[in-house]
Amino acid sequence: MFVLIQGPLQGSIQLRSLPSDSPAADLPPEGDDHSGEGPLARAKRLAAARDFKAAILCLQEGLQLAPEDGVIWCQLARLLLALGCYGDAITCLIRLA
Repeated sequence: MFVLIQGPLQGSIQLRSLPSDSPAADLPPEGDDHSGEGPLARAKRLAAARDFKAAILCLQEGLQLAPEDGVIWCQLARLLLALGCYGDAITCLIRLA
C-alpha cells in the first residue's frame, strides 16, 4: 500500500509502503459517536482500528484546513513513527519548529 501526502509541506511526503502488520499508533479513539467528528478525531479512531492509510488521509485533510495546526502535525508524526517511517516523521516534526 502506498500513500502520498501532499499539502502545506515544501514538497510532499511519499511513504514508500505501509506494512499491514505495523503496530497501531498510540492514538486513542474519540468515543463511539462519529457524527460530526473532525479530521483529527477521525484519524485517531481509524488508527486505533489499524486503518493507517485512512488515518493519514484524515490528517492530510486536517492540514489542508489548518496548515499551521501543531497538534495535527504532531499526530501525523506519531503515526508515521509507529509505522516505521522515521524520515517522514522527522519532516513533520521539523514543520513544528
